[in-house]
Amino acid sequence: MHKVTHEELILSNASLGFNLDNLTKLSSVDFINRSFPGINVYQLLKELNSVLAPITSSRADKIITLQDPPPILDITFQYIGPPGNGKTLKLRRTFSYDPELIVSHDYFYIPPSARQKGIGKTVLESCLKQYENMDVKRIKVHAGLEDGGYVWAKAGFKATNYEEVNLILEVAKDKLKGDDLSDVVDIHTHYYQEEPKGNKFPMEQWARLDCMKDILRGSDWHGQIDLTNPNEKANFKNYVSKRR
Repeated sequence: MHKVTHEELILSNASLGFNLDNLTKLSSVDFINRSFPGINVYQLLKELNSVLAPITSSRADKIITLQDPPPILDITFQYIGPPGNGKTLKLRRTFSYDPELIVSHDYFYIPPSARQKGIGKTVLESCLKQYENMDVKRIKVHAGLEDGGYVWAKAGFKATNYEEVNLILEVAKDKLKGDDLSDVVDIHTHYYQEEPKGNKFPMEQWARLDCMKDILRGSDWHGQIDLTNPNEKANFKNYVSKRR
C-alpha cells in the first residue's frame, strides 16, 4: 500500500502548483496516511494536471484541503475565466466517510472547446485508479451541471432519490408521446415494482433511449456507483476505458 511522503507533497506544490491547506492537528503526511491510506497524491495530481492545465489560458487555482473532524480530503482544480472567454474549468473531488470511505464528484465542468476529446474519461480513469488503491466503497454525484444528468447516466450511476426520478418522468410525460413515452414509463414501472422507492434506479437505461437524451441533459438528480458491486464496478470501468 502506498504511503504519502513529505517529498511528494512538496513536489505537488513546487512542480504542479497545488497549494495545501491543512486544517487538522496532525502533519499533512500523518493525516493522509492515517485517514486515507493507499492514495498516491502526487501521481493523481500529476495526471490531473497533465490533462487539465493545458485547457486553461491562465494559472488555475489548485488546492488540497485537509479537514478533521470528520476526516475530509478535498481536491479542487479550477479556473474561472471572464464571461464569454470559454475557458472556465472546474473539478472537485471530496473524500469522506459515510460511514465507509466514499468520494463525491462535487463538480466537473469542461469548457465546450475541450469536450468530445476523451478528457473527461481520462480524468475518471486517473481517479478510479486511486479509488481502487484506497478501497473507496461508493462514488457519489450530483448530476446537474449542463450535460451532467445525461453524462453520469451513461456512466452507469444509479439515481438514489425517488422524488427526483419522478420529476424527470413528469418532464418526459410532458414532452414525449407514443412508443417513446411507453419505453420510458416501462423502465420506471419495472424498477419500482421490484424495488418500491429503491435507491438504485438504472438511469443508464433511460440514457440509452434517444428520446431521453435532451431531457436528461436538463435534469437534476443525485446518484452513486457502488464499487463493492462487481457489476456496477465493471460497467463503470468499461465506460471509462472507452474514450469516445
